[in-house]
Amino acid sequence: MDDLQADYTASELRYNAFMEPIYRSALSALRLSAGSNGLDAGCGPGGLFPLLDDATGMRGTLTGIDGSEAHLAAAARLAERHALEERIRLQQVDLRQRLPFPDDSFDWAWCADVLWPSLFPDPLVVLRELGRVVKNGGTIAVFFANMQRGLMMPGEPNLDTRLNAAVVRMWNPESPSTDPSDHPESASGWLRAAGLVEVSMSVYSTVYQQPLPSSARDYLEDFWIPERQRLNEQLLIDAGIDQHDWLRWQALADPESPDYLLDQPDYYCIPFATLAIGKVAQTPTLVGS
Repeated sequence: MDDLQADYTASELRYNAFMEPIYRSALSALRLSAGSNGLDAGCGPGGLFPLLDDATGMRGTLTGIDGSEAHLAAAARLAERHALEERIRLQQVDLRQRLPFPDDSFDWAWCADVLWPSLFPDPLVVLRELGRVVKNGGTIAVFFANMQRGLMMPGEPNLDTRLNAAVVRMWNPESPSTDPSDHPESASGWLRAAGLVEVSMSVYSTVYQQPLPSSARDYLEDFWIPERQRLNEQLLIDAGIDQHDWLRWQALADPESPDYLLDQPDYYCIPFATLAIGKVAQTPTLVGS
């Protein structure tokens, strides 16, 4: 694994640790059956494997698929560290293609922070495939973190909003669609359009406050702040950030500054996420079949 990929894998695992309380709440709402057989579609380096294992009573089976060979290698190491290798199998799969599994292979499918429009312009292609490989009556869950809707800079709502807008544009350099149905917040609509039933949407958050746990501080210092420090001048201008705003952000982002955000005694943050859930429609049984 090269240094760039290793850094990306490490940042993914830091993000997973930061989001763990939210993941646990969302997975609890799914009420996965103990011993069930699930699919983690876009598993990355496997950061959710222990949580998915807990959610199935530590006796289910899980297939993790991802397009990155390096991520799957990291996922295999994580599964081994947690003594999960006997219950987890890994496979390199391009989610944009037909999944290499027979119909009705899984009891449920979980897809977290994967179907971003910049990567999957038509998420229905993936969701219909998940609906094919999940059994009738099975659950498909689509989870998205949404830091733009969370509260990460208390007392600085305007600056927080403008920086978020610049970050969104940085990750989507092409003009994003203005159609609300294309946004991950509309994932429940995607599920309905893919033919799922009993669709519901729920939101989850958690509060981190001083003293910040290491999982929160590590993510904020190693990813969240540096991400905003990488914004270029044009992105700042487009987001309406002026010189005064930028100087204020520099004071908040500098560990040597008396205003350093993460050292403020009353600092807290509230990350936010959505969960869209749908069921695979039951196929009617023909009389006399």
